[in-house]
Amino acid sequence: MIRALALAGLLATPPALPTPRPCFTPDELRDTIIVAIPAGMDVAIERCRGTLDPNAFIMTGTGRAFLERLRADALPRRARVVASWHRFRGAYGIPPDKSDSETMGTIYDTFVKGMGSIRPAQCRDLNSLIEALAPLPPSNIGSAIVATFALVVSPDKDVLCR
Repeated sequence: MIRALALAGLLATPPALPTPRPCFTPDELRDTIIVAIPAGMDVAIERCRGTLDPNAFIMTGTGRAFLERLRADALPRRARVVASWHRFRGAYGIPPDKSDSETMGTIYDTFVKGMGSIRPAQCRDLNSLIEALAPLPPSNIGSAIVATFALVVSPDKDVLCR
């Protein structure tokens, strides 16, 4: 009888499901990208200053106005971005940063690090990309980058919830 009850208990317990990998929702990743783009543009402007013509989009007042529009749109998203990063990092056992500013520094370091490797030969193409994106609302820019990310990053390696 005891064996029958124990066996029944084992059969009644559903099998353990694998723990899902931590991931960012498309909206979280979009907001993170929107928050990080201004810092990335700052790096691109600095790296390309001696390479691009002074009339290149990112070097002009129109380019700076676009950058300021992105900064303004990013501000209200920061709290959501910080919260999603705390959740994501916490899932890996990484303690939260001491402040939201420190978290934003981590985000900038993560997303902007690659911008520091811009080669002079890439500046013209980067300027063209930024100029092409400029008429779009920031949400559309972020969503387009997230969709591109989803297309090119292998599902077993990405951090985007699918």
